[in-house]
Amino acid sequence: MLGDYLVVGVNTDRYVRTYKPKPLFDYGERKLMVNAIGSVNKTVSHSGYDKVSGLVKEKVNVRVIGECPGGWCLESSEEKKKRIVKLHEDAGIEIVKIKKIPGFSSSRLKKKVNSAFLKKLIIEGR
Repeated sequence: MLGDYLVVGVNTDRYVRTYKPKPLFDYGERKLMVNAIGSVNKTVSHSGYDKVSGLVKEKVNVRVIGECPGGWCLESSEEKKKRIVKLHEDAGIEIVKIKKIPGFSSSRLKKKVNSAFLKKLIIEGR
């Protein structure tokens, strides 16, 4: 077990638009979904790569980071990764990396959701 209190950061819409055209769900909807997960104690908004100050504010001592295409979801360059890792270390925050779930694709999930929604609209005659 990593901890006894789970704080989940939800990226703001403005931040998401820096790396995606438009979020499928807006910030408020994403926050509601995350809050609906039984093990989540608190959600906080995040609006940038450097989340360490927010983690310190929330008294987080372990940050879990998922795998992204090409590596771990921290930063793209090795120099930036080292800087971010050092910021975490200096703040006493351990970084735990988790591997991507084999076969899971958020893009494929988005397509399935959109397809199901369109089918429902067609069936309802909207």
